[in-house]
Amino acid sequence: MYTHFWLLILRTDCGETVFLGPAMRYKKAPPWCDHTIYCDESGATGNELLDPNQEFFVYASIAFEPSEAAMLLDDVVARHRVQGKELKGKNLLSHSVGRNLVNDLIGLTGEKSHLVIHHKKYALAAKFFEYMFEPVLAAQSSMFYEVGFHKFVSNLLYAWTLAQEQRADDILRDFARAMRGIGPVNLPVFSGNSPGIVQLQDPLEQIATFCFVHRAIISNEIEGLGEIDLGKWSLDLTSTSLFSVLSHWGEKFDQLAVYCDDAKPLRQVPVPEVFVNREEKIYQVIGGRRKLFTPNLAHIPKLVRSEDFPGIQIADVLASACRKALQDRSDKDSNRWINALTPRISGESVWHDLERVDLDSPKAMLNAVILLELVERSVKGKDVLDGMGDFIAAAAEMISGDFEHLPE
Repeated sequence: MYTHFWLLILRTDCGETVFLGPAMRYKKAPPWCDHTIYCDESGATGNELLDPNQEFFVYASIAFEPSEAAMLLDDVVARHRVQGKELKGKNLLSHSVGRNLVNDLIGLTGEKSHLVIHHKKYALAAKFFEYMFEPVLAAQSSMFYEVGFHKFVSNLLYAWTLAQEQRADDILRDFARAMRGIGPVNLPVFSGNSPGIVQLQDPLEQIATFCFVHRAIISNEIEGLGEIDLGKWSLDLTSTSLFSVLSHWGEKFDQLAVYCDDAKPLRQVPVPEVFVNREEKIYQVIGGRRKLFTPNLAHIPKLVRSEDFPGIQIADVLASACRKALQDRSDKDSNRWINALTPRISGESVWHDLERVDLDSPKAMLNAVILLELVERSVKGKDVLDGMGDFIAAAAEMISGDFEHLPE
């Protein structure tokens, strides 16, 4: 039970929610009947993921019926005496009255909200693996994902940027430039002298060497994106985040009616109609995580103006507060907002995990060995996938045994 001045929310044993206020009583259907989802974002910079002033991207969603969202918004606006026809999260964060309203909305939305967050520089490193390694490993990519090789490479690149290694920043920046262009690929990592002996101590050289040897395959993959209209949006995070949101709510409700703040990427990369009235649930296991691949939609997500939809404004406030807290941890409200929102953050959020490259762990050591093996095979002109499953299994067994016998 939450008490906020004259607004009282009671959750009964049957799951019914009752809103009580002066001269009003509003009852909504049990939560399993909810199916209206509102979404908005904060920190969108399109294909530019290296803006130092916009390090984070947040996509927020709420599961509220239209009348419920409207009443909730009217209540908090009246109680905090906020002026204006439309709530904007970035404006509310600039003054104490607005922040109090933000605190209320975070508390009142609870488990009926769900957020996806991206650390943009790490997200770019993850995209690097997707477009630079995946085309070469595609025929047997599942075994690499199972051991977390994709996260090892992504975190490796990201870790070297933290160490202020200029080459790592250059690799990511050049990659981002090539992806934005979606044309003939002329990455610096593809040029230079033919690689010789790969240095075990230099993981960036290993990554660069792999890309150099397989530049023809990688170039064809990237240039092929230019043949479809979706190519130039390949680094954008909006569509990926929306699908994560749909997967989450699709598990909870039979069918979703989705409304999103109008965003250019969603106009260019619409959700396929195959998900409309799709009652069959199909799941994928990606990196050990089971994910609903076929959310059932009542219609293609509608792109609307936030000023016309209270639910969009509420999602905007949540997204803005979350991004503000991530961007400025010294802000007086950051810890409160992060602690409140953490249980609602998607497990599919794209965030770095430097333990993935800690060679004191057997998993990181295994992936370091896999990277070196791939590079050595590449340099010698061998098939990088031939017998690789057996190699990974043998290496895992050997490394596990070594770690078991190491003194504490």
